[in-house]
This record gives sequence, C-alpha cells and structure tokens, in this order.
Amino acid sequence: MTAFFEDEQRSTTAKRAEVRGWYLYDWANSPYFQVYTGPIIPILLKWLAEGYARQATHDDDKVQARHVNQTVSGGASHMEALVIPGLGISAGSYPAIIQLISTIVQVLCFLSFSSFGDFGRRRKELLTWLTYLGSFLVCMNIFCCSSSMWWLAGLLRIFAGACFAMCSVYYNSYLPVLAASHYSLEELRPDEREAE
Repeated sequence: MTAFFEDEQRSTTAKRAEVRGWYLYDWANSPYFQVYTGPIIPILLKWLAEGYARQATHDDDKVQARHVNQTVSGGASHMEALVIPGLGISAGSYPAIIQLISTIVQVLCFLSFSSFGDFGRRRKELLTWLTYLGSFLVCMNIFCCSSSMWWLAGLLRIFAGACFAMCSVYYNSYLPVLAASHYSLEELRPDEREAE
C-alpha cells in the first residue's frame, strides 16, 4: 500500500499494484483465522493444559489417590477429572475459556480503537504495526512445547487475536477508499461514477 493511501483526500486513481496489495493482504491474513484459530490453537491449548494438570496430579499423592478412586468408583474418565491446579477448571474447558476471554478483549478493542480506521491518518501505521505484532505473537507459540507453558499459549492466543481482529478493522477501512478510486472506474464518465 503505497503513496495513494497516504493522501486519501486527493482524487487519483488507485494503481493496479495497490489493489493487488490489498487483495494479497487478505490472502496472507486468512491462514490465521482458518488454520491457527480453528484447528491448531484449541488442540494446543487443551494438550498443554492436560499435560500440566496430569503432571500436577502425579506430583501430589493425595490428589492422585483421589483421582484414582474417583475414576474407579464414579465412572468418570481420566480426562474429565484433570483439573488445572490453582484455577479449578478442567483442562478440557481451558480452550473455551481462552476463546471467551479473547472475544471479550476483541470487543473492547473494537469499541475503543476502531474509529482510528475511519478517522485520522494512522490507519496504515496501525495496520502495519499490529500485523507485525500479531505475527510475532503467533510465532512465539513455538516456545509452547512444554506443558508448563500452558499459560503462555493462552496469553499469546488472547493478544494475537486482538491484534489480528484490529488488523481486519484497519484493513477493511481501506475498502471505501479503494472502491471510490478503483482503476476500473477510470473509463466512466462523472455521471456514471455517481451511479456506481
């Protein structure tokens, strides 16, 4: 996204490269939503939480004995009885709780910062920085290979989700600018442009 977007008030035509850049950003941004938030991060969060709960269960003899008795007498499965120490929630519900917190944070960000995409001159700067920050946070998941990092994976999901949600807002704020200055409108007469 080049100089065209720097001065949105002038009446120039968007170049093909600028329009392609807008399309490519969407293409590059889609894997986050389709791969990371869909199948990968819920499985990673549950796997890490179960590993941490299992490790804490084996470290505490009383909890382990109670867990065995509960499984044998109550008929509850091994996975249902895994509870994250200190939080009191089951390891299986950890991804859903992180998703809930992530959604609340995103709504707060939408309400607080979305207007910067429609008003002001910082939409490109915010789009750029939030894209870099969100990408960095997603890449930091590579360090979540031990079950003791269950909390870090949750925080990374929350903050990466907020960054990418705000990126979508700033990215979509360019749509009216591109539509009004699209190169395909160049051949139209002024009265035809108003009809479009």
